[in-house]
Amino acid sequence: MVLSYPWFTNRVVILVLESLESLALVAVLEYYSNIDFFCFFTSLEAVDQNDSAHLEELLCPRLKVHVKEMTSVLERAVMKRSDTYADCIQILLSHGANPDGRNGAGTPFVVLAADAGCLQILQLLVKANCCLSRCREDGATALHRAAWHGHLACLEEVMDAGAQVNSKDVQNRTPLLVAAQGNKTDCVLALLRTPGCDVSVEDDVSRTPLFWAAAFSNLVTMKALIDRGCPVNVQGPESVTSLMISAEVGNDAAVELLLQSTAQTEHRDSNYQTALLLAASNQNVVCVEKLVASGASVNALDRNGATALVHLVHSASLVETLLQNGAYPDIVTCDNLYPMWIAAEKNYCQSAVLLLRSNCKVTVPGGPENKLPLQMALYGGHVVMVKLLFTVMVAKGTPMQWIMGYLAEGNFEAHSQTSRDVLTAKTWLETNLLELSACKPLSLKCLARKSIRNLFGPCRMLAKIGTLPLPVALKKYVSLDELNQLLDQTDEGT
Repeated sequence: MVLSYPWFTNRVVILVLESLESLALVAVLEYYSNIDFFCFFTSLEAVDQNDSAHLEELLCPRLKVHVKEMTSVLERAVMKRSDTYADCIQILLSHGANPDGRNGAGTPFVVLAADAGCLQILQLLVKANCCLSRCREDGATALHRAAWHGHLACLEEVMDAGAQVNSKDVQNRTPLLVAAQGNKTDCVLALLRTPGCDVSVEDDVSRTPLFWAAAFSNLVTMKALIDRGCPVNVQGPESVTSLMISAEVGNDAAVELLLQSTAQTEHRDSNYQTALLLAASNQNVVCVEKLVASGASVNALDRNGATALVHLVHSASLVETLLQNGAYPDIVTCDNLYPMWIAAEKNYCQSAVLLLRSNCKVTVPGGPENKLPLQMALYGGHVVMVKLLFTVMVAKGTPMQWIMGYLAEGNFEAHSQTSRDVLTAKTWLETNLLELSACKPLSLKCLARKSIRNLFGPCRMLAKIGTLPLPVALKKYVSLDELNQLLDQTDEGT
């Protein structure tokens, strides 16, 4: 008869009794299942009301509440997830309820108690010799759940009762790894004190307890794990190491700890980043300093062709540190950017001075429109930067007509704003270009066979070019010596 099936008596009957009040149906069920349903249903009500005295009376030997049904009543009590029901649970266990029972979802009672942090209920189940290795469908034991939620008292209770400290769930996680993933420091330390605890365990995607400790910047957990011998160079998802995580989040103390533990600085993840590049791209100044001091390569390139120097042009102190450690000042990225161009555009004057002292190039066009650093400084109205770059370009012997040619090609109005600084920078630059072009003709003689229009455009001599006895097509290709002779002849003739 279907009514006598165990699953029917344990599950369906409870639902039927809670929804129906037919005494005739109850009588039929009692006849076929040999259960005193009145007593059974009343026991459930006693648990709901947390009436341990009434429950004790209902469970006297003369009443027909079987062990299986008593376990269902125990489930109701455990599912309350509160130690206030400990008296009812103790009564049920003393009358033979199964401590190894499971709820409707298949979770053992002991796991439910540990998950809820119900220490008294957990102690009663342990005292009743429940099986501590029983687990949920995902493989989590009572030790796993206590570690995840940080229920230290429950964790210690289960460990003292002999739970397996290295048991693994379906994700290959031990209680130690679960505690680290949940950032539960006290539970991690308690598990590490247990003899035989595996500190090098990896889950199904190669994450170790140290990986999670680094992700949470938990220095206490990291130090405890390293002291117990946890490997520091294990590669997690996307080949990321603990050092790279700490450098990216800016935990300089963790970076120093890992460097002291021989963490690899030149390892690259799947995105071709090193720890130094991650620290630099996230502007973590102290981490950059520690990594550079430990010997990390300052010229390592990311996928965009950028070095740490490109990411840190804004910080003069780091620019100086990187340059002193051999950083290449003229590195050009895939976006056609380089440190001096960025410094000119953003007006990082101190960084620009340091780069110029390193003999960086100032005449290389950069950016999406191939503009000179001088042009970008001019467009931004950075007066001091314009003066600095122009002075250096003149000192390096940069041809004036070459500078003026670039400035003539640029669309100044499209880039600049009509601010006082912009106008000041433009006026200063034009004045100095005119003075240098007009007052230093000897220095211009070395620029033979250049464009006369670009060379003398801003000068007063431009008006005389049209009077030269030459075809128009050839006027742009006259050498300076020839030009001087022609100008002298023209002056004598007039």
